[in-house]
Amino acid sequence: ILERINKLKNKVVMHGDFNVHFHNSSDAKFIDFSNIIKSYGFSVTISESTRGHNCLDNILINFDHSYSVSTINPGLSDHKRITISLEMVTPPLQTKTVEFRKINDEGFCLFHSCLGSGGLVFYQRKPKY
Repeated sequence: ILERINKLKNKVVMHGDFNVHFHNSSDAKFIDFSNIIKSYGFSVTISESTRGHNCLDNILINFDHSYSVSTINPGLSDHKRITISLEMVTPPLQTKTVEFRKINDEGFCLFHSCLGSGGLVFYQRKPKY
């Protein structure tokens, strides 16, 4: 899965209960998991406990953006809820000027017949006489 994601070059957020002790940097399972996700450009976002005194749940991202994470214990599970808020910047909309000329009745009829032959249905405007 990580190879396929990496080839697509998309920005990805993965989350879940990975059953890895993220705040125990000497744990062999953590070291292996960390090396794998880092090799695909992912980083860990949660460092506080998510189940008891352990950090087993996490949110992984493969991009650099401003973000904030939190853990909340709603009392519905033995795991805390983890959330991430991302500051996403969207590029400004570009305006484009399109020049056109009015279509005359003859041109409209020709256009209408070309589109109509494709199985489309149009309401025809009244011709000017």
